[in-house]
Amino acid sequence: MYSVVTGPEPARARVIPDYLEVSVGDMVEFRCDVTGGPPRTRIEWSRDVGDLPINAVMRDGVLRFQATSDDQQGRYECHVSTETGQTLASATSTLVIRVGMYSAIIIIIITFISGNKAHITKKTTHSEIKKIKDTHNDIKHKR
Repeated sequence: MYSVVTGPEPARARVIPDYLEVSVGDMVEFRCDVTGGPPRTRIEWSRDVGDLPINAVMRDGVLRFQATSDDQQGRYECHVSTETGQTLASATSTLVIRVGMYSAIIIIIITFISGNKAHITKKTTHSEIKKIKDTHNDIKHKR
């Protein structure tokens, strides 16, 4: 007679919430939820557009901002690794900061300029959104 010994379940990570849209000044908290894997793991956070914001606080798998600003939007990723640095899993979340009544990150498709289609896909700041809306209003009034 024999028994089968299996190792631990593979590590899985997810960020809760996986998408968050807030206003400037709101408190934000992302939690890296890890299941499986070895009992001792290390959780680190990164950002798609450079370093983590200076006011980011990381503790026990949680990434927290006490008061958000529009330059903190982007994709945040939690990385789960062993104590020796071997990557086990990762997960991402997107933070969108609303500025006024518009989102500071937006995909814009402009179809009103002289009947031609111009497609713009990028991160757009509040001032750029205002310029685009002003241009749109100018074109509407000229017709």
